[in-house]
Amino acid sequence: MRRSAASDASAPLLRVTDLTVHFPTYQGVVRAVENVNLEVFPGEVIGLVGETSCGKSVTGLALLGLVPQPGRVVSGEILFRGRDLCKLGRAEMREVRGRGITLISQNPMTSLSPVFTIGTQMADVVRANQKVGRAPAHQQSLETLRDVAMPDAEQVLKGYAHELSGGMQQRVTIAEALGCRTQLLIADEPTTALDVSVQLQILKLLRELVAQRGLSIIVISHDIGIIANMCDRVYVMYAARIVEHGAVHEIVNAAVHPYTRALIGSVPRFQDGDRDLVYLKGDVPDPIWPPPGCRLHPRCPLATGDCSEQTPRMVEVGLRHDVACLKTEEILRDPETRIGSR
Repeated sequence: MRRSAASDASAPLLRVTDLTVHFPTYQGVVRAVENVNLEVFPGEVIGLVGETSCGKSVTGLALLGLVPQPGRVVSGEILFRGRDLCKLGRAEMREVRGRGITLISQNPMTSLSPVFTIGTQMADVVRANQKVGRAPAHQQSLETLRDVAMPDAEQVLKGYAHELSGGMQQRVTIAEALGCRTQLLIADEPTTALDVSVQLQILKLLRELVAQRGLSIIVISHDIGIIANMCDRVYVMYAARIVEHGAVHEIVNAAVHPYTRALIGSVPRFQDGDRDLVYLKGDVPDPIWPPPGCRLHPRCPLATGDCSEQTPRMVEVGLRHDVACLKTEEILRDPETRIGSR
């Protein structure tokens, strides 16, 4: 699944520039997202990948204006179809949510009511976004459930969320997004709570929706394997910052940043049975007191004195392949540079 030359030339559906999100606490300010830049084009699937608590989910919530209190967008610009979402009021943002951008979470039960039938919930979503009557809303809900290959869709509409499996619940949330006729779907760890076989079904469904409807998707995940199989481009995030960005095939096969290479090297591969798994010693830094300079330097085996003093800037190392690392030239000279192993 790759964007066509025509879509390459089009304007981005979403452009995020220098997005910064902070959470003031009694202990200090949690720097959850720092100067994040990303783009999503029509009909494109991008990945946002990194360890737990690196800022991925907060970035997704910021795009919808849903950063929980006391968090706030400190600075930056979020342009969706040319409109800066950071400047919109609550009523205007409600218009964007659903018809513009929709979020599906890793736990669909958090977005499905336990006291209303699936049909009632889905019809209400359709009516809120399309201003149609109850009968047309019900019919459209049925059609969208069938579009996501829901078995016995009519019976599902009559039932409740707790009566469905995790995979069926996730299909309902995706169908709701289709009922809104959304343009950008943010899938935050959409398969984490599902069995492996069901994960594959959901990922296949999302890929089909991109092909059939021209939907754009941001996949947020800690699993580089899911990103590699699902996305066109990927943004690698570490400690609130983007450290590498590029086409998925280039990142997977020719990653430059030590963190990206460690992330990829930590995934077991059956064809490389004797290959050592890669890991980085230490822990993710405290978001209240992040280390100076490159935030990876306390864990990076390539780090030298300048890494603790200078904040690396993004540099282009290939066609739409960017890296933020002071050791970029060294790694490019010797692609076999060892990052770490066990």
